[in-house]
Amino acid sequence: DSSGNVGINTSNPTGRVEIADDGASNDRLLYLNSAGGLSQGQTGPFYGVYADIKANNNATASTAGYFNNIGGGSGPRIGVEARSFQASSTRSAVGVYGFAETASGSTNHHPRLDYNAGAVAGVYAEVTTSDTNMNAQTSALIAKNKTIYGSLAYGAYIDTTPGPTTVIPFAVHHDDNEKMRIDSDGNLLVGTTNTLPQTLTSGGGFCYAPDSSLRVARQSDGTGQPVVDVNQSGSDDEVIRFRKDGAT
Repeated sequence: DSSGNVGINTSNPTGRVEIADDGASNDRLLYLNSAGGLSQGQTGPFYGVYADIKANNNATASTAGYFNNIGGGSGPRIGVEARSFQASSTRSAVGVYGFAETASGSTNHHPRLDYNAGAVAGVYAEVTTSDTNMNAQTSALIAKNKTIYGSLAYGAYIDTTPGPTTVIPFAVHHDDNEKMRIDSDGNLLVGTTNTLPQTLTSGGGFCYAPDSSLRVARQSDGTGQPVVDVNQSGSDDEVIRFRKDGAT
C-alpha cells in the first residue's frame, strides 16, 4: 500500500506484513521450507525465523514473537510447537530453548514476581481458567520423558551454580508462602527455611541435613497433637525399625 505495508490476500494490511486467511482449506498460513537441505557453504547458525526487536523506553511491553491460538475443533490448541532432531551424539537437540539476562545490579527483580512485574526467567509458565466453574484441572508445567531406549532419562533436571549470595536449587510455594526447599547444601526443608534447632521458640517443620540429622520439631500450641504420628493399618507388620551398622 502507500505506506509500504505488504498484504497477502488483503488490500488493507494492518502491519508491515499481513497474511489474511480467506477460509479456504489450507493447513499452512505461512510455510518456510528448507527441507531440501542448506547450502554446503552455510557455516554459521541457520534460522528458520529470526526476529530482532528492541523496544524504546516508552513501550509498555515488547515481544519478539506473539502467538495466539483460539478456536474449536477436536484437536489440541498449541500456542507454539517446537521440534528438534539431532543425529549427532556430540551436539544438542533442544525442542525449546529459553534464555533471559538482566544486569546483576538490578534491584527490582525477584524469582517469585509475575511475568509483567519484574520476573527474570528462562522459561515462565502460567495457566488460568476463564470462568468460575470448579471442574477444570490444570498444571502450569508438565514434563514427560517418554524415552524408551537409552541409558539414562530424567523427568526434570535442575542445576544451579555458585556465586549469588543465596542459591536455592528447588523451592515450592503456595500463595506466595514457601512450603518446601532443597538448599545448595543438600538440606531438605519442609515447613521451614532453615535447619531446625533442637529447641524451638515458634513454628516448626521437617528437615534432613546430610551432614547433621533428620529432625522433626515443633513449638507446641497446647492442642495435644503429637510431633510425629506413625500409624499402620491392616496386617501386624513392623511400624518402625531401628538399626545400627545393619543390625537391629
